[in-house]
Amino acid sequence: MTKPRIQVLKFGSSVLKTEQDLPKAVGEIYRWWRQGYAVVAVVSALDGRTDVLFRQANDNNGFEGEVGTAEWVATGEAEAVALLQLACQRAGLPSRAWDAARLGLRLTGPVLDAKPAAVDVARLRRQLQSCPILVVPGYVGLHQEGHLALLGRGGSDLSAVYLAQRLNGRCRLLKDFPGIFQWDPHRPGPAPKRLTQLPFDRALAVGGQVLQAKAVHFARQADFPFEVSACGHEEATLVGADRLEEVSARSRKESLPVSLWGLGTVGSGVFERLQAHPDQFQIGSILIKDPAKTRPAGISPNQLRYRPEDCLDGEPGVVVDVTGGGCRDASWRLAAVQQGWHFVTADKELLSEHGEALRWEAEIAGVSVRASAAVGGALPALEWIRRIAEGPGVASMAGVLNGTCNFLLNELAAGCSWDSALEAARERGFAEADSREDLSGRDAARKLFLLAQQAWPQLQLPDGGIFPSEALEPKAVDPRKGLRIRQVARASLDSGGRIKAGVRLEPVGAGHPWFELPDQGNGLQLWDRKGAVYELRGAGAGCRPTTEAVIADLWDLWRQMGRACRLEEVGS
Repeated sequence: MTKPRIQVLKFGSSVLKTEQDLPKAVGEIYRWWRQGYAVVAVVSALDGRTDVLFRQANDNNGFEGEVGTAEWVATGEAEAVALLQLACQRAGLPSRAWDAARLGLRLTGPVLDAKPAAVDVARLRRQLQSCPILVVPGYVGLHQEGHLALLGRGGSDLSAVYLAQRLNGRCRLLKDFPGIFQWDPHRPGPAPKRLTQLPFDRALAVGGQVLQAKAVHFARQADFPFEVSACGHEEATLVGADRLEEVSARSRKESLPVSLWGLGTVGSGVFERLQAHPDQFQIGSILIKDPAKTRPAGISPNQLRYRPEDCLDGEPGVVVDVTGGGCRDASWRLAAVQQGWHFVTADKELLSEHGEALRWEAEIAGVSVRASAAVGGALPALEWIRRIAEGPGVASMAGVLNGTCNFLLNELAAGCSWDSALEAARERGFAEADSREDLSGRDAARKLFLLAQQAWPQLQLPDGGIFPSEALEPKAVDPRKGLRIRQVARASLDSGGRIKAGVRLEPVGAGHPWFELPDQGNGLQLWDRKGAVYELRGAGAGCRPTTEAVIADLWDLWRQMGRACRLEEVGS
């Protein structure tokens, strides 16, 4: 399997102030995984927690000295790791959490102000090969004498820089502002300039409270540049550059107008997530079906609309279509794109039948159509295939693409009856009331069509936006020991350059990566034309994974529009 590129992200207390900030960190982790990186998330304690723990240690006479104090204070990082891991799992991301002992970051020196000495790089790489997201504590490690020790205040910076350097990866320290500025941006008065590049020596002088000096000293000694930025932002300060560069802070507000179509489970989740970022997203009209249905807090009656045509007044921004799928009437979707609205959707049926027309109109209007949530939920299938197609090219693919069927097959293999398995899937939000599209294989076949369209855009695909499929039935349990049934979608190019594709039920053995695929899990294997193999796993059903994919598309669009704004400013 192809070795992943590695991105180390450090989330400090200025980012994770409370548990309400966890989705922000999850979104940042997901962003880099979508881009093809394995991610090591280095986590500090929540805001103020370390101070509280130190006070408690002092009130108890240091808990039997510095060792006891270090072990007590380290519980703040352990708590933050557990919370972030839980948030990643809820969003459908394939992640694991390691405590300080499992991470094995070896420290030397004073117990409360130690420095890193070693880490098992090969073990970390093996872990990231099997699971692409690893959540670990910053600030703490194992002392050479066998007990826990701390890296000094701000030591999570050093944890992240050290791990990234040893793993030969990238490092980005996430703060509350997108980089290092001339002075504190919170200070009243004129806006400071952002430093886009900063030599190590100047970073020690200017960094102040933003960077730990020990982290900068280590990076300078190792000649290892790193970035400082904020969650969601593209702009960053590169620390370790050859010269100092700065750029004026932009006064232009870049909030993106949003018209939200649908306020069901996913739509409500999207609304709540966007509400937390008013500087980036401005929610305008909201299309609903049932005016009597309970709605999330914060929605004004003036925002509600009952017809799509009433949503397209005002400044064009982005239509977020989460109406629930199965809508064959594409007229108002096409109208939105024609009028200059970007379009984000989770509707695979709409895309498989009308995607070509939507993309054609989008190209004419100079806008984009994004649909990560239409295939694989939180699994970034379309993004990975697009990247491989633009590089070596895709030779073939195989995937478990329907979370409903995967859940049912696991339940059947465990001895559940068909009716009880289907009822459990519906109770947990993994299946619709009408599951015929899933059980017939048509849902997976539509997703396979969209993946093939991304992999081989120049080839002729079948009319109707669907490949042949085999239905899932109550008897779909392999009686042979050591095997499990999976609904597998496959597509490849034959010797004549034609696409061969379909969805079938296939047995997999205990050594196969899909044998233990959990609950609503999706899996994807990709082979490029140079013979390299790529594997992805993630949650493919449920409102939270779908919401995460929609939100990621919106952040990508916001960053794209920010780049366009910066180019306009340079041109003027």
